Amino acid sequence: MKKACQFILAVILLNIVVTIAPNQIHAEEKFKIRWAQGLSGNAMVTIAKEQGYFDEYGLEIQEIPLEGPSDTFSALNNGQCDIVSNEGTNAPLQNISAGNDLMIFGGHMVAGAMPIIAPAGTKWNGVEDLLGKKVAGSPTGYYISGPLLDKGYDPANEITWLEFDDDKDKVMAVATGEADYGVIGTNQNYAISLSNEVEVMAYLDDVLPNYSCCRMVTRRDFFNDNKEEFKNLHKALLKATKYFYENKDEVVQMTMDKLGANREYVEAYIKSEHYIIHPDPLKKPVLRAWDWLGQLGILDARSKDVNIEDHLDNEVYLQALTELIDEVPEDQKAWYQEQMAYFEENNQD
Repeated sequence: MKKACQFILAVILLNIVVTIAPNQIHAEEKFKIRWAQGLSGNAMVTIAKEQGYFDEYGLEIQEIPLEGPSDTFSALNNGQCDIVSNEGTNAPLQNISAGNDLMIFGGHMVAGAMPIIAPAGTKWNGVEDLLGKKVAGSPTGYYISGPLLDKGYDPANEITWLEFDDDKDKVMAVATGEADYGVIGTNQNYAISLSNEVEVMAYLDDVLPNYSCCRMVTRRDFFNDNKEEFKNLHKALLKATKYFYENKDEVVQMTMDKLGANREYVEAYIKSEHYIIHPDPLKKPVLRAWDWLGQLGILDARSKDVNIEDHLDNEVYLQALTELIDEVPEDQKAWYQEQMAYFEENNQD
């Protein structure tokens, strides 16, 4: 009887091990990515974590709080994080022009609810209003400088640029009269809404639609060595993007919990019509930005030796999207097919 009980116990334990082992193996096989987390967060990442999309594709994302191009690109270039997604398009391009071996492989914000502000009561006629004025911002902001270049102006010299490290300081410069206008980051929308001294004149996507606000960037060798994992990352982020547009109230709560921020702060940008997120690489807008930055003399002198197309990848994203169209249920295919049309518009000649 004792031996029989021992045998039964052994069988039970074996079944438990067999049941648990695959899950343990799956957990051990998760591909780890260290992601630089900006002050406004990344809604796609938050959703993909909360909804289990990263788990579905065997990915483990560790978010590291980092803000500002100096700190984030130092961490990326030195291997202390793997992906930067909140530092615009101009900063990645400047880093690449300086010889850093990076890869732009996708997107975060297409438009980041980035306002152009002025003292309350100012009348706005268009981007030409900035000419001859003091602007809290930088000529590297091609979303302002580029359209002015195309109109025949010299924005680097026809605007007095006042550069600040912190967007809060830009807002204060406009509020106190130090600057006539300010080009402000996503994270200041709520503060601006509370101010009696400043007013939103326009948003950057009013000046330049589809301007490629923030790109996803990694080290080129890391990308090339892990293309299957990056394809899975794109699948998770595409699913998160679909969820974002269908469930904004839930996304606000997720982001509040993630950032420890109040509802008004998060809603000020998440619910803005000027806040457009998408993982599409947007190759054509990025190439346009590279050209404008070159005309402005902002790229490093070494840029003449850089073939920027070697640092842009949209093939892995396209593969992920193509596979998803085949994999998702029939009632979801239409949304993903719309993203294919969006890809063709923004990536193919």
